[in-house]
Amino acid sequence: MNVVIVGENPIVEELCRICAESGHHVDVYITEDFLAEAKNKLVLEELAEKTDIIIEAHDESAETKCGLLRAIDASLPSAAVLFASALVASATQAAAWNQKCRPCRGIWLVIAY
Repeated sequence: MNVVIVGENPIVEELCRICAESGHHVDVYITEDFLAEAKNKLVLEELAEKTDIIIEAHDESAETKCGLLRAIDASLPSAAVLFASALVASATQAAAWNQKCRPCRGIWLVIAY
């Protein structure tokens, strides 16, 4: 499967490792880089073509998370599954920001270091 992970380190790094070890193709974006590229529509076009699963792992602010989820939602194919971290906003809030009514699963992770 093609997995895209968007968020902040160290969570993004650990999720990338887990997905890659499980045999998935993984693309990683740091939140600020993703949002900057989304303004130019470059990353959004790539997402539309190749994403099966996207994991959103932004954990710094609900406002940024909302913008991030809306940018993701605007480009993903309807069959793609969105997993959203529930650290700064609940899964219910994240689903409300999701305009296409795609499946949105809340995840809460504790990664040991």
